[in-house]
Amino acid sequence: MRKPIPMASILLAASLVSLSTMAVVGQEPSAAPTAQVDSSMGLSVRGSPLIRGREGAGITATVTLERPVEDLRIWIVSHGGDRVRTYTLGQKSEGGYSRTWNGRDDAGNQVPNGPYRVVAVARDVGSTQRVDEWVTVADRKIYPRRPGFITIAVDPGHGGSKDGAVARDGTREADLNLDIGLRLAHMLEGAGVNVAITRTTDADVNKPRVDLTRDGVADSTDELAARPDIANRARADLFVAVHNNTAVNRSVGGPSTFYSDARPFTDRSRRLARIIQGEVVEALSAFESAAWSPFDHGALIYPYYVLRGYDPPRLRRPTQMPGVLTEGLFLSNPTELRLLKRPAVRQAIAQAYYDAIAIYLA
Repeated sequence: MRKPIPMASILLAASLVSLSTMAVVGQEPSAAPTAQVDSSMGLSVRGSPLIRGREGAGITATVTLERPVEDLRIWIVSHGGDRVRTYTLGQKSEGGYSRTWNGRDDAGNQVPNGPYRVVAVARDVGSTQRVDEWVTVADRKIYPRRPGFITIAVDPGHGGSKDGAVARDGTREADLNLDIGLRLAHMLEGAGVNVAITRTTDADVNKPRVDLTRDGVADSTDELAARPDIANRARADLFVAVHNNTAVNRSVGGPSTFYSDARPFTDRSRRLARIIQGEVVEALSAFESAAWSPFDHGALIYPYYVLRGYDPPRLRRPTQMPGVLTEGLFLSNPTELRLLKRPAVRQAIAQAYYDAIAIYLA
């Protein structure tokens, strides 16, 4: 059974110059009413992920009504909040009603890979109900035999009091990491995989602040310690930390993926790092221009806190699964900053993580 990811509804800014108000799930579909969800309407989906190019592929959404409604609609909504497909079912009595989405928008165009929401809205006199479910359009399934057996820990780096890298125009790494991390988490959830995500909003993970390391001080190390704790409690199979980078030299750019070489599962972490690095470089190559192409820094060794082993007194509960930390692009590089502000680029990076996890588990 899926473990739902708790989400917050913060509006997605049209520009990522200032990301402090960025949405973690995207804005509401246009004209969507405030909804009261109760037990008289249910939503189930099957066929997700929808594999692009597969003949007859489709995601079937079934709405179950326990009482009549004046109007029933099913929307397919993009991660950014745009409504891409609308099914108007009209007045309905109690019972089950299904529609199958073939991955195309209202104009008949194939939608890009990524996470989408199936949203069911039922209106009656004086009330509106709404339920929704994440679904995925992708090129691969993740562990097709039993995706629900897999748990992935996703750690969008920084957040809250920790900005991470900050660009000259004020763009915060923490917000970019969160957007990419949530896109990945939603794709995984839509594919039937369990997700343990360390944060879903621009907030500290260790909140309220607790001395997790038991060294007598509640500080930034405890903020880091909260992240392995979440992954370990979830008994995650893999740990993926999502970051972006900065450098003094503004011409430096390109992705890199790190792992620790001093863990019992180092070989598996190395393999995951190499796959993720390759997929991220390939995904970013789609945005090449005469002036820019992604420089491949490779899979590298570095003992980041969330990757390294037992190291008391500051690290008593290390991650207990293969893990990586990827630095996507550089906020200090003007070209790469412009790329990171584009939702399509952030989605490409998230999709590269998704594809890499599928390849690794295969």
